[in-house]
Amino acid sequence: MTSGKTTRIETKIREDETRVSVSQGEAELGTLIYNRETICWVPKQRPHDAEAEPQMSWLLTWEQFSGVMETSELSDILILDQSAYARANRLRALVADSEPGIPMPDARAELGLRRRFNTAEFALIRKGFPSDWDAHWGMTFDSVEGELRMCRSWTGHCIYTLKFREDSRGVEIEQSWVNRDPEQYQETDLGHDRDLASWLIDTFLLGRQSEFPSK
Repeated sequence: MTSGKTTRIETKIREDETRVSVSQGEAELGTLIYNRETICWVPKQRPHDAEAEPQMSWLLTWEQFSGVMETSELSDILILDQSAYARANRLRALVADSEPGIPMPDARAELGLRRRFNTAEFALIRKGFPSDWDAHWGMTFDSVEGELRMCRSWTGHCIYTLKFREDSRGVEIEQSWVNRDPEQYQETDLGHDRDLASWLIDTFLLGRQSEFPSK
């Protein structure tokens, strides 16, 4: 038997990303989001769940998605090393518009942050994070230079710059710098800066729950 409700599909294309919103009757079911590298289904969070734990969803490469579709055990996603598990609102986020901001000054120091990310995680990192007054940060990814720039939202000063290098296993942070102009940034603890930059990636770009680093 059918429910008698009309299923509606709305497609939006923005740059290289396609979003397919699916509704049935008056109820929005969710959104399929994909680009040349990754695909994910983000179910609609119901209004009465607003205070519940953040809704999470999987982001997969096309190769992995093809493999998952061949099995009835969706739990197999857990073993996929190129997938990402992130907050639904992070997966829905659009690519942050590139804003030049204020370039990092010559007064800088090597941050020494070294981390690796898989293909799906890097797709989230490249989205960046729109400058937000309440969050205190804005992040944009320069695809030409392969750099992520982390700036203070209320001043536009660039505090951290991370340069990425891609290889057959994903990407890694190849070089990293921190602003050391005392008129723009007063922190001097290099270890704390490394922890903070890593926390910003986890929290704002990868959509994970992470404890704020204390000194």
